[in-house]
Amino acid sequence: MSSRRGEAPSALRTGLLHAGMSFALFSGLGAIAAGAVNAMGNPVDAGPVQVVALFESQAGEPSPGLKRRLADMDGPALQVAAMTRPAAQGGEPSLDVPEYSEPAREAAGAERQAPSESGSAAENRPKGVRINGREVLPGEAYSEVEALQSLAKAPLEGLYEHASAGRLPRISDDGRKPADAYARPFYNRAGKPTVSIVLGGLGINYTHTINAIEELPAGVTLSFAPHARGLQTWVRRARADGHEVLIELPMEPHEHGRVRPHANTLETASNARTNTARLERVLALASGYYGVINYQGDKFATNGEALAPMLEALSSRGLAFVEDGSLSGSVIEEGAGRAGTLYAGADLVIDARIDADAMKDQLLALESMARKDGAAFGTAIAYPLTIDILKEWTDELAEKGILLAPASSIDMVPDAPQPPVDLADTPKGTGSLP
Repeated sequence: MSSRRGEAPSALRTGLLHAGMSFALFSGLGAIAAGAVNAMGNPVDAGPVQVVALFESQAGEPSPGLKRRLADMDGPALQVAAMTRPAAQGGEPSLDVPEYSEPAREAAGAERQAPSESGSAAENRPKGVRINGREVLPGEAYSEVEALQSLAKAPLEGLYEHASAGRLPRISDDGRKPADAYARPFYNRAGKPTVSIVLGGLGINYTHTINAIEELPAGVTLSFAPHARGLQTWVRRARADGHEVLIELPMEPHEHGRVRPHANTLETASNARTNTARLERVLALASGYYGVINYQGDKFATNGEALAPMLEALSSRGLAFVEDGSLSGSVIEEGAGRAGTLYAGADLVIDARIDADAMKDQLLALESMARKDGAAFGTAIAYPLTIDILKEWTDELAEKGILLAPASSIDMVPDAPQPPVDLADTPKGTGSLP
């Protein structure tokens, strides 16, 4: 009769089994020990402790300076500007634009933007760092600087009226002009050379517009296209970041090219009533700008008869006209003098050639003009390359002893209108000596 014998156990299988049981046992013991330490142990005894004083008090050593908003704890508390995030209105896109309340902004902003000291005081002035185009000094927070540099939300009370075209700017009953009220404050008591920049074509491309607003210093003036979607929201965003604003006024060129003319383009063939109505429709697109700047217009700018009603309308509403420096044969400056319109004309176009070296040469030319004449003014379009070059250039401008000034700071007092000369009363020379 046969019998069955069991197979001998495998040495490998037995070893793996014992190893697994040992691992499970020691893991369990470790978990129990860790839990006991966590529940009953003292965290202070977990390692060596060294107490270090952040500020060592020594005799005669002044206490560390506090942040500006905490520096005067005994005096009246500084009213910090409140910030809210408004909802989109009128179908406009919400760009998350902060709105700041007014208390203490003017005083605090004026203190911070006060002219630089002279002599040793200027040399000892602490240097800050630039964040998104703003200088943040030691002891300041970026949010505080942003709030202090922001401009008031538009429209300002008393500086607008309702008309058939919409809400239009006007001179207030007490004589305030939008050209003054919406301009960015500027201080230059030291009399340093200044350079002003207007960057245009904004509001069309979202990325380019946001980059210009957030990356360039608040001293750069921004101009927005009249056909920009959500124009009022863009103006509000720019002013919240401290930029003063212009609106681009479409004017007739010699050649439109492939670009379709804007519906409210001012034309030489149109009568004064038509052009004035078109001007008012452009002005009603937004509030918060201190003036207009030409968009194209090399044909319209040479026709004094067509220009006169437009310049008179701007003057009656307290707005400025800014010429971008591209109009050959323009008679706008002469017309502005006769109409009493605030006027400023650019010395050159920075990016007439879309080339980095050419742009830098133009900026150097502006610096030379500023040192020679005391002030210089250039315009540019918001191309990505232009924004990058302007950002780098403005960061280094103060080290060259030149101030970046908003375009509204340019002397725009119009020349007094000159009476016509009556040639009949002019003595005629005979060519002989008396």
